[in-house]
This record gives sequence, C-alpha cells and structure tokens, in this order.
Amino acid sequence: MSVKQVYSYTQIKDKILSAVDKIADPIKQTLSPRGGNVIFTDNLGIPVVTNDGITVAKNIEVEDEVENAIIDIIRQASLRTNSSAGDATSTTVLLSSILIKEGLRLVDAGWNGMDLKHEFDSFADAMVEELKKLILCVSNRRQRCPDPPVVEDLVQAVALMHGERFGTVPKPPH
Repeated sequence: MSVKQVYSYTQIKDKILSAVDKIADPIKQTLSPRGGNVIFTDNLGIPVVTNDGITVAKNIEVEDEVENAIIDIIRQASLRTNSSAGDATSTTVLLSSILIKEGLRLVDAGWNGMDLKHEFDSFADAMVEELKKLILCVSNRRQRCPDPPVVEDLVQAVALMHGERFGTVPKPPH
C-alpha cells in the first residue's frame, strides 16, 4: 500500500508556481502564426521539433510528483478545450497560468480561496456575456461584419473587467 502525501499551501505554493511555468513557458513559444518551435525528446528518446502547443503539453513531464500533478491538471484542461472547441489548447494553458498566478497572489494578499473561486466563476460568466455582445450574427456567407472587434480591444475589455472586480489591471502577456 502506497503512502499518500498531504501538503499545506505554504509547502506547495512554490511547486505550483514552478509547475505552471514549466508548462506555460514552452507553450508560449508556440503561440500565434509566427510561433516558434520547441524541441523535446519523446518517451523513446527521439528528438521531436514542433510548434503545436498540445503536442508540447502532452509531452511535458518533470521528476517532482507534485509538479507533475499540477502540470497534469493544466494539461487536462487544455485537452478538454481541444475536445470541445477543436483548438485553443495553448490559449487554455496560458489562461490557466495567469489565473493560477493571480489567484495565488490574491490568496497571499488575504483573500479566502473559496471566495476567490466564486469570484473567478462569476467573472468568467460576466466575461462570456460581454463577449456574446461582441458577436455579430451572420445570416449568410455574403454578409460581412462592418467593424469586427479587434483582439487588442477584447484584451483591453477583459483587463478592465478584471480591474473592476479585483482592483488591479493585469499586465498584458509578452
């Protein structure tokens, strides 16, 4: 019978942050049409070069079991996104990274973890509603959007909503 390990927040916080960086940093390299390649060795020791975020996410493993568990949680979220949307796995990893880091920062600032989870859920619902307002219904393929929303406008809208809810506006990712 194996012994189960139980960790407190103070014991595990640094491992969480380390794991988040270990999965998010290589995937950042693959993001966007101009994304770069990442090289790793597969289970057979064969070098693989790819710019596919989900392939990178599937192959990240570290020696620390706690970090591996955190990486696996983030990986599972990206795989669920891929299953339902068919894409956006890299974006899911990066959003997870931002939410985890911001969540830990807020817990360290005195927020109750469960209250924070409810706030994040509420924020996500509000963000989905705001994004739905920006979607233009297209009745046929010939109809064109007069002024489609620009990605930078969406990022700014999300940052402002975040600032209203949590009191700080996050810095945009590089």
